[in-house]
Amino acid sequence: MSASDKFIGYLNRSSEQIEEDIKSKFPLYLPEITDIDNDPLFQFSKIWAGILENLHYYLDRRTQEAFLPVAKRFESGILAAESSNYRVKGSYPASADITFYFDTPAPSNVVIPAGTIVSTEDNIPFVTKQNVTITTGNTQATVGAFQYQKYQNINIGTTNGQPSQVFLLPEKVVDYDIILTIGTNVYGQVDTFFFSTKDDLHFIPSINKDNRMQVKLGDGITGKIPTNLETVLASYYVSEGLNGNVGANKITDVISSVTVPSGMILKCKNTTKASGGTNAETLIDLKKRIPLHRSTLKRAVTPEDYVALAELYPGVERAGEEHSCQSINLYIYPTGGGIASQALIDDVYDYLLPIKMFGHKLNVYAAGEVQIKMKVDIYILPNYVKNTVLNNAINNIVALGSNKNKVKVKVKGKIAIGDIYQAIETAEGVDYSDLIKIYPIPYAKPLTNKVLDWEVDILEGSQNTVSWKIIFSSSTEYQLIRNNAFFGNYNVTQQVNTNEISLKINAGSYVLGDSWEFKIYKYNGNLVLEEPSLPILSSDNIEANIIGGI
Repeated sequence: MSASDKFIGYLNRSSEQIEEDIKSKFPLYLPEITDIDNDPLFQFSKIWAGILENLHYYLDRRTQEAFLPVAKRFESGILAAESSNYRVKGSYPASADITFYFDTPAPSNVVIPAGTIVSTEDNIPFVTKQNVTITTGNTQATVGAFQYQKYQNINIGTTNGQPSQVFLLPEKVVDYDIILTIGTNVYGQVDTFFFSTKDDLHFIPSINKDNRMQVKLGDGITGKIPTNLETVLASYYVSEGLNGNVGANKITDVISSVTVPSGMILKCKNTTKASGGTNAETLIDLKKRIPLHRSTLKRAVTPEDYVALAELYPGVERAGEEHSCQSINLYIYPTGGGIASQALIDDVYDYLLPIKMFGHKLNVYAAGEVQIKMKVDIYILPNYVKNTVLNNAINNIVALGSNKNKVKVKVKGKIAIGDIYQAIETAEGVDYSDLIKIYPIPYAKPLTNKVLDWEVDILEGSQNTVSWKIIFSSSTEYQLIRNNAFFGNYNVTQQVNTNEISLKINAGSYVLGDSWEFKIYKYNGNLVLEEPSLPILSSDNIEANIIGGI
């Protein structure tokens, strides 16, 4: 700013800065005032400076809210979504693979119909997606299920004949499969009115600024306006969202009545945790997803588009891909962690199928989880509380694998030892640390759609990346293949020890041909995954020894 500039510098925001700026100009423009500090005009200027500081605050906040990356209010995210033609989505139900089973082989085919309700002990219901049959002579069958309850023809209001009428739905309504019946007409759900004509019976569901699910009807130009004074009936699903991501073996009660052979009792379990359940989108979600929506325009052309569109799907936290020529293999990791259920995999495939590039062959799989175990000595400065420092250090480590750290949580991600040290030693109160050991627990990728029940550990002799395969040769025997070379025959429950790994496969329902593959990596080394899995850091896998502090 030049000496002749008559205006207050626009970067001055506080009342003190404005006062000093005004005071510096008195000798130039009002030289007759010699006692500036006690002059009434300057005293009034101090009041104006305080008013300006408040005005600047609100102007700055308003400007900030216009830019999505720095916005602080959810309502600003809603406005950004509207300007980008992005529909703010509601909750999505968790899904799980439910295994129905008998204690003895079935004497005849037993059909468990779609819509069968199962539940956890604390009454969180799941509903099966399709029919499944336990065939004669077998004891079990597995099917996908979603965590929701269905409500039909609930009265949500009356039409008024005006354009763009909005109706509120109850809390926890699932984002998809909402149906409105208005008079004798059935209205269908769309993401945008952009392709709707004045006669189309369409509505858009979305989350409003009060975090409630609403449905919006057409304006007579895009989307039909219903006749005045018609009752609006809504059919929808209600879900617990994130709370539906229950742990493995928590879904144990068969609620629906299923016809079974005399004297037999049908039981159920989920051998892997339920996952993919989400609550309604938050501002943080919108900051991530609106740019993905803008960049893809809901069309999968490049491999990166497939990843972005998968991450736009509710219930998917992260995605990765492998591609060759015209083939795209997409790997999804669900919200809430764990392994994506087949039900979620099918939904993502169905969602991408109509928007993928013509000629691309698409496959969707579950991404794996490679758990990272470590032992560390943490030296604490004097006068710092041990538990507080320990919790902060562990939280810093776990944060490396959180969704906020996009580099680390990618499929085929990496964990560097230097990052671990940095995470620990940036915790307040930590003097220094010594990482005693760090190693990954392998993920057994199923090749025959069956979860492996095993106990496995990596040993100090593991110094390279090695590929292993497990192939069952009978119901109780299996082969180990190391780097495509036969390694040995073993029995179920037998402890197998090599200089690289220690493993034991627990008893289960195995058949000829059941197979899995897994990779092991260097013990006490940087981890760079060479498989479609994510590196997982959790407090349960961190053994910390605290030295010093109080």
